[in-house]
Amino acid sequence: MINAKELRIGNLVEYKITDKFDDRKEWWEVSEIDADDIHWLSKVDTKDDDFRPIKLTDEWLIKLGFENTSNVFYYRYGFYSIFITKDNNGFHFQHEDGFTPIKNVHELQNLVYFLCYEELTVA
Repeated sequence: MINAKELRIGNLVEYKITDKFDDRKEWWEVSEIDADDIHWLSKVDTKDDDFRPIKLTDEWLIKLGFENTSNVFYYRYGFYSIFITKDNNGFHFQHEDGFTPIKNVHELQNLVYFLCYEELTVA
């Protein structure tokens, strides 16, 4: 389950599609969060299992515009670079005070937005 307080409009998540007329019946698709989604997820009495975070992977980092050099991914914004390292415990944002874990795509999108005021979208 995703907490609405973690999301911004445009964040990527997976959304469960249910269609009894489709052979698949239920499946997950990547979707951008919009204002209606945030409103729905922020209701106190709502437990919605139709949204889930997208786990951060090498493939997602590349799709979002990061370049890879031996388990260090970097994103350039002007003269500034954001470094994401990968080890056995997952991905971590590298900063002057150490490392902060990043598990999901929307967390990475929010980090880049807050540092660079730039929206990360699929390249």
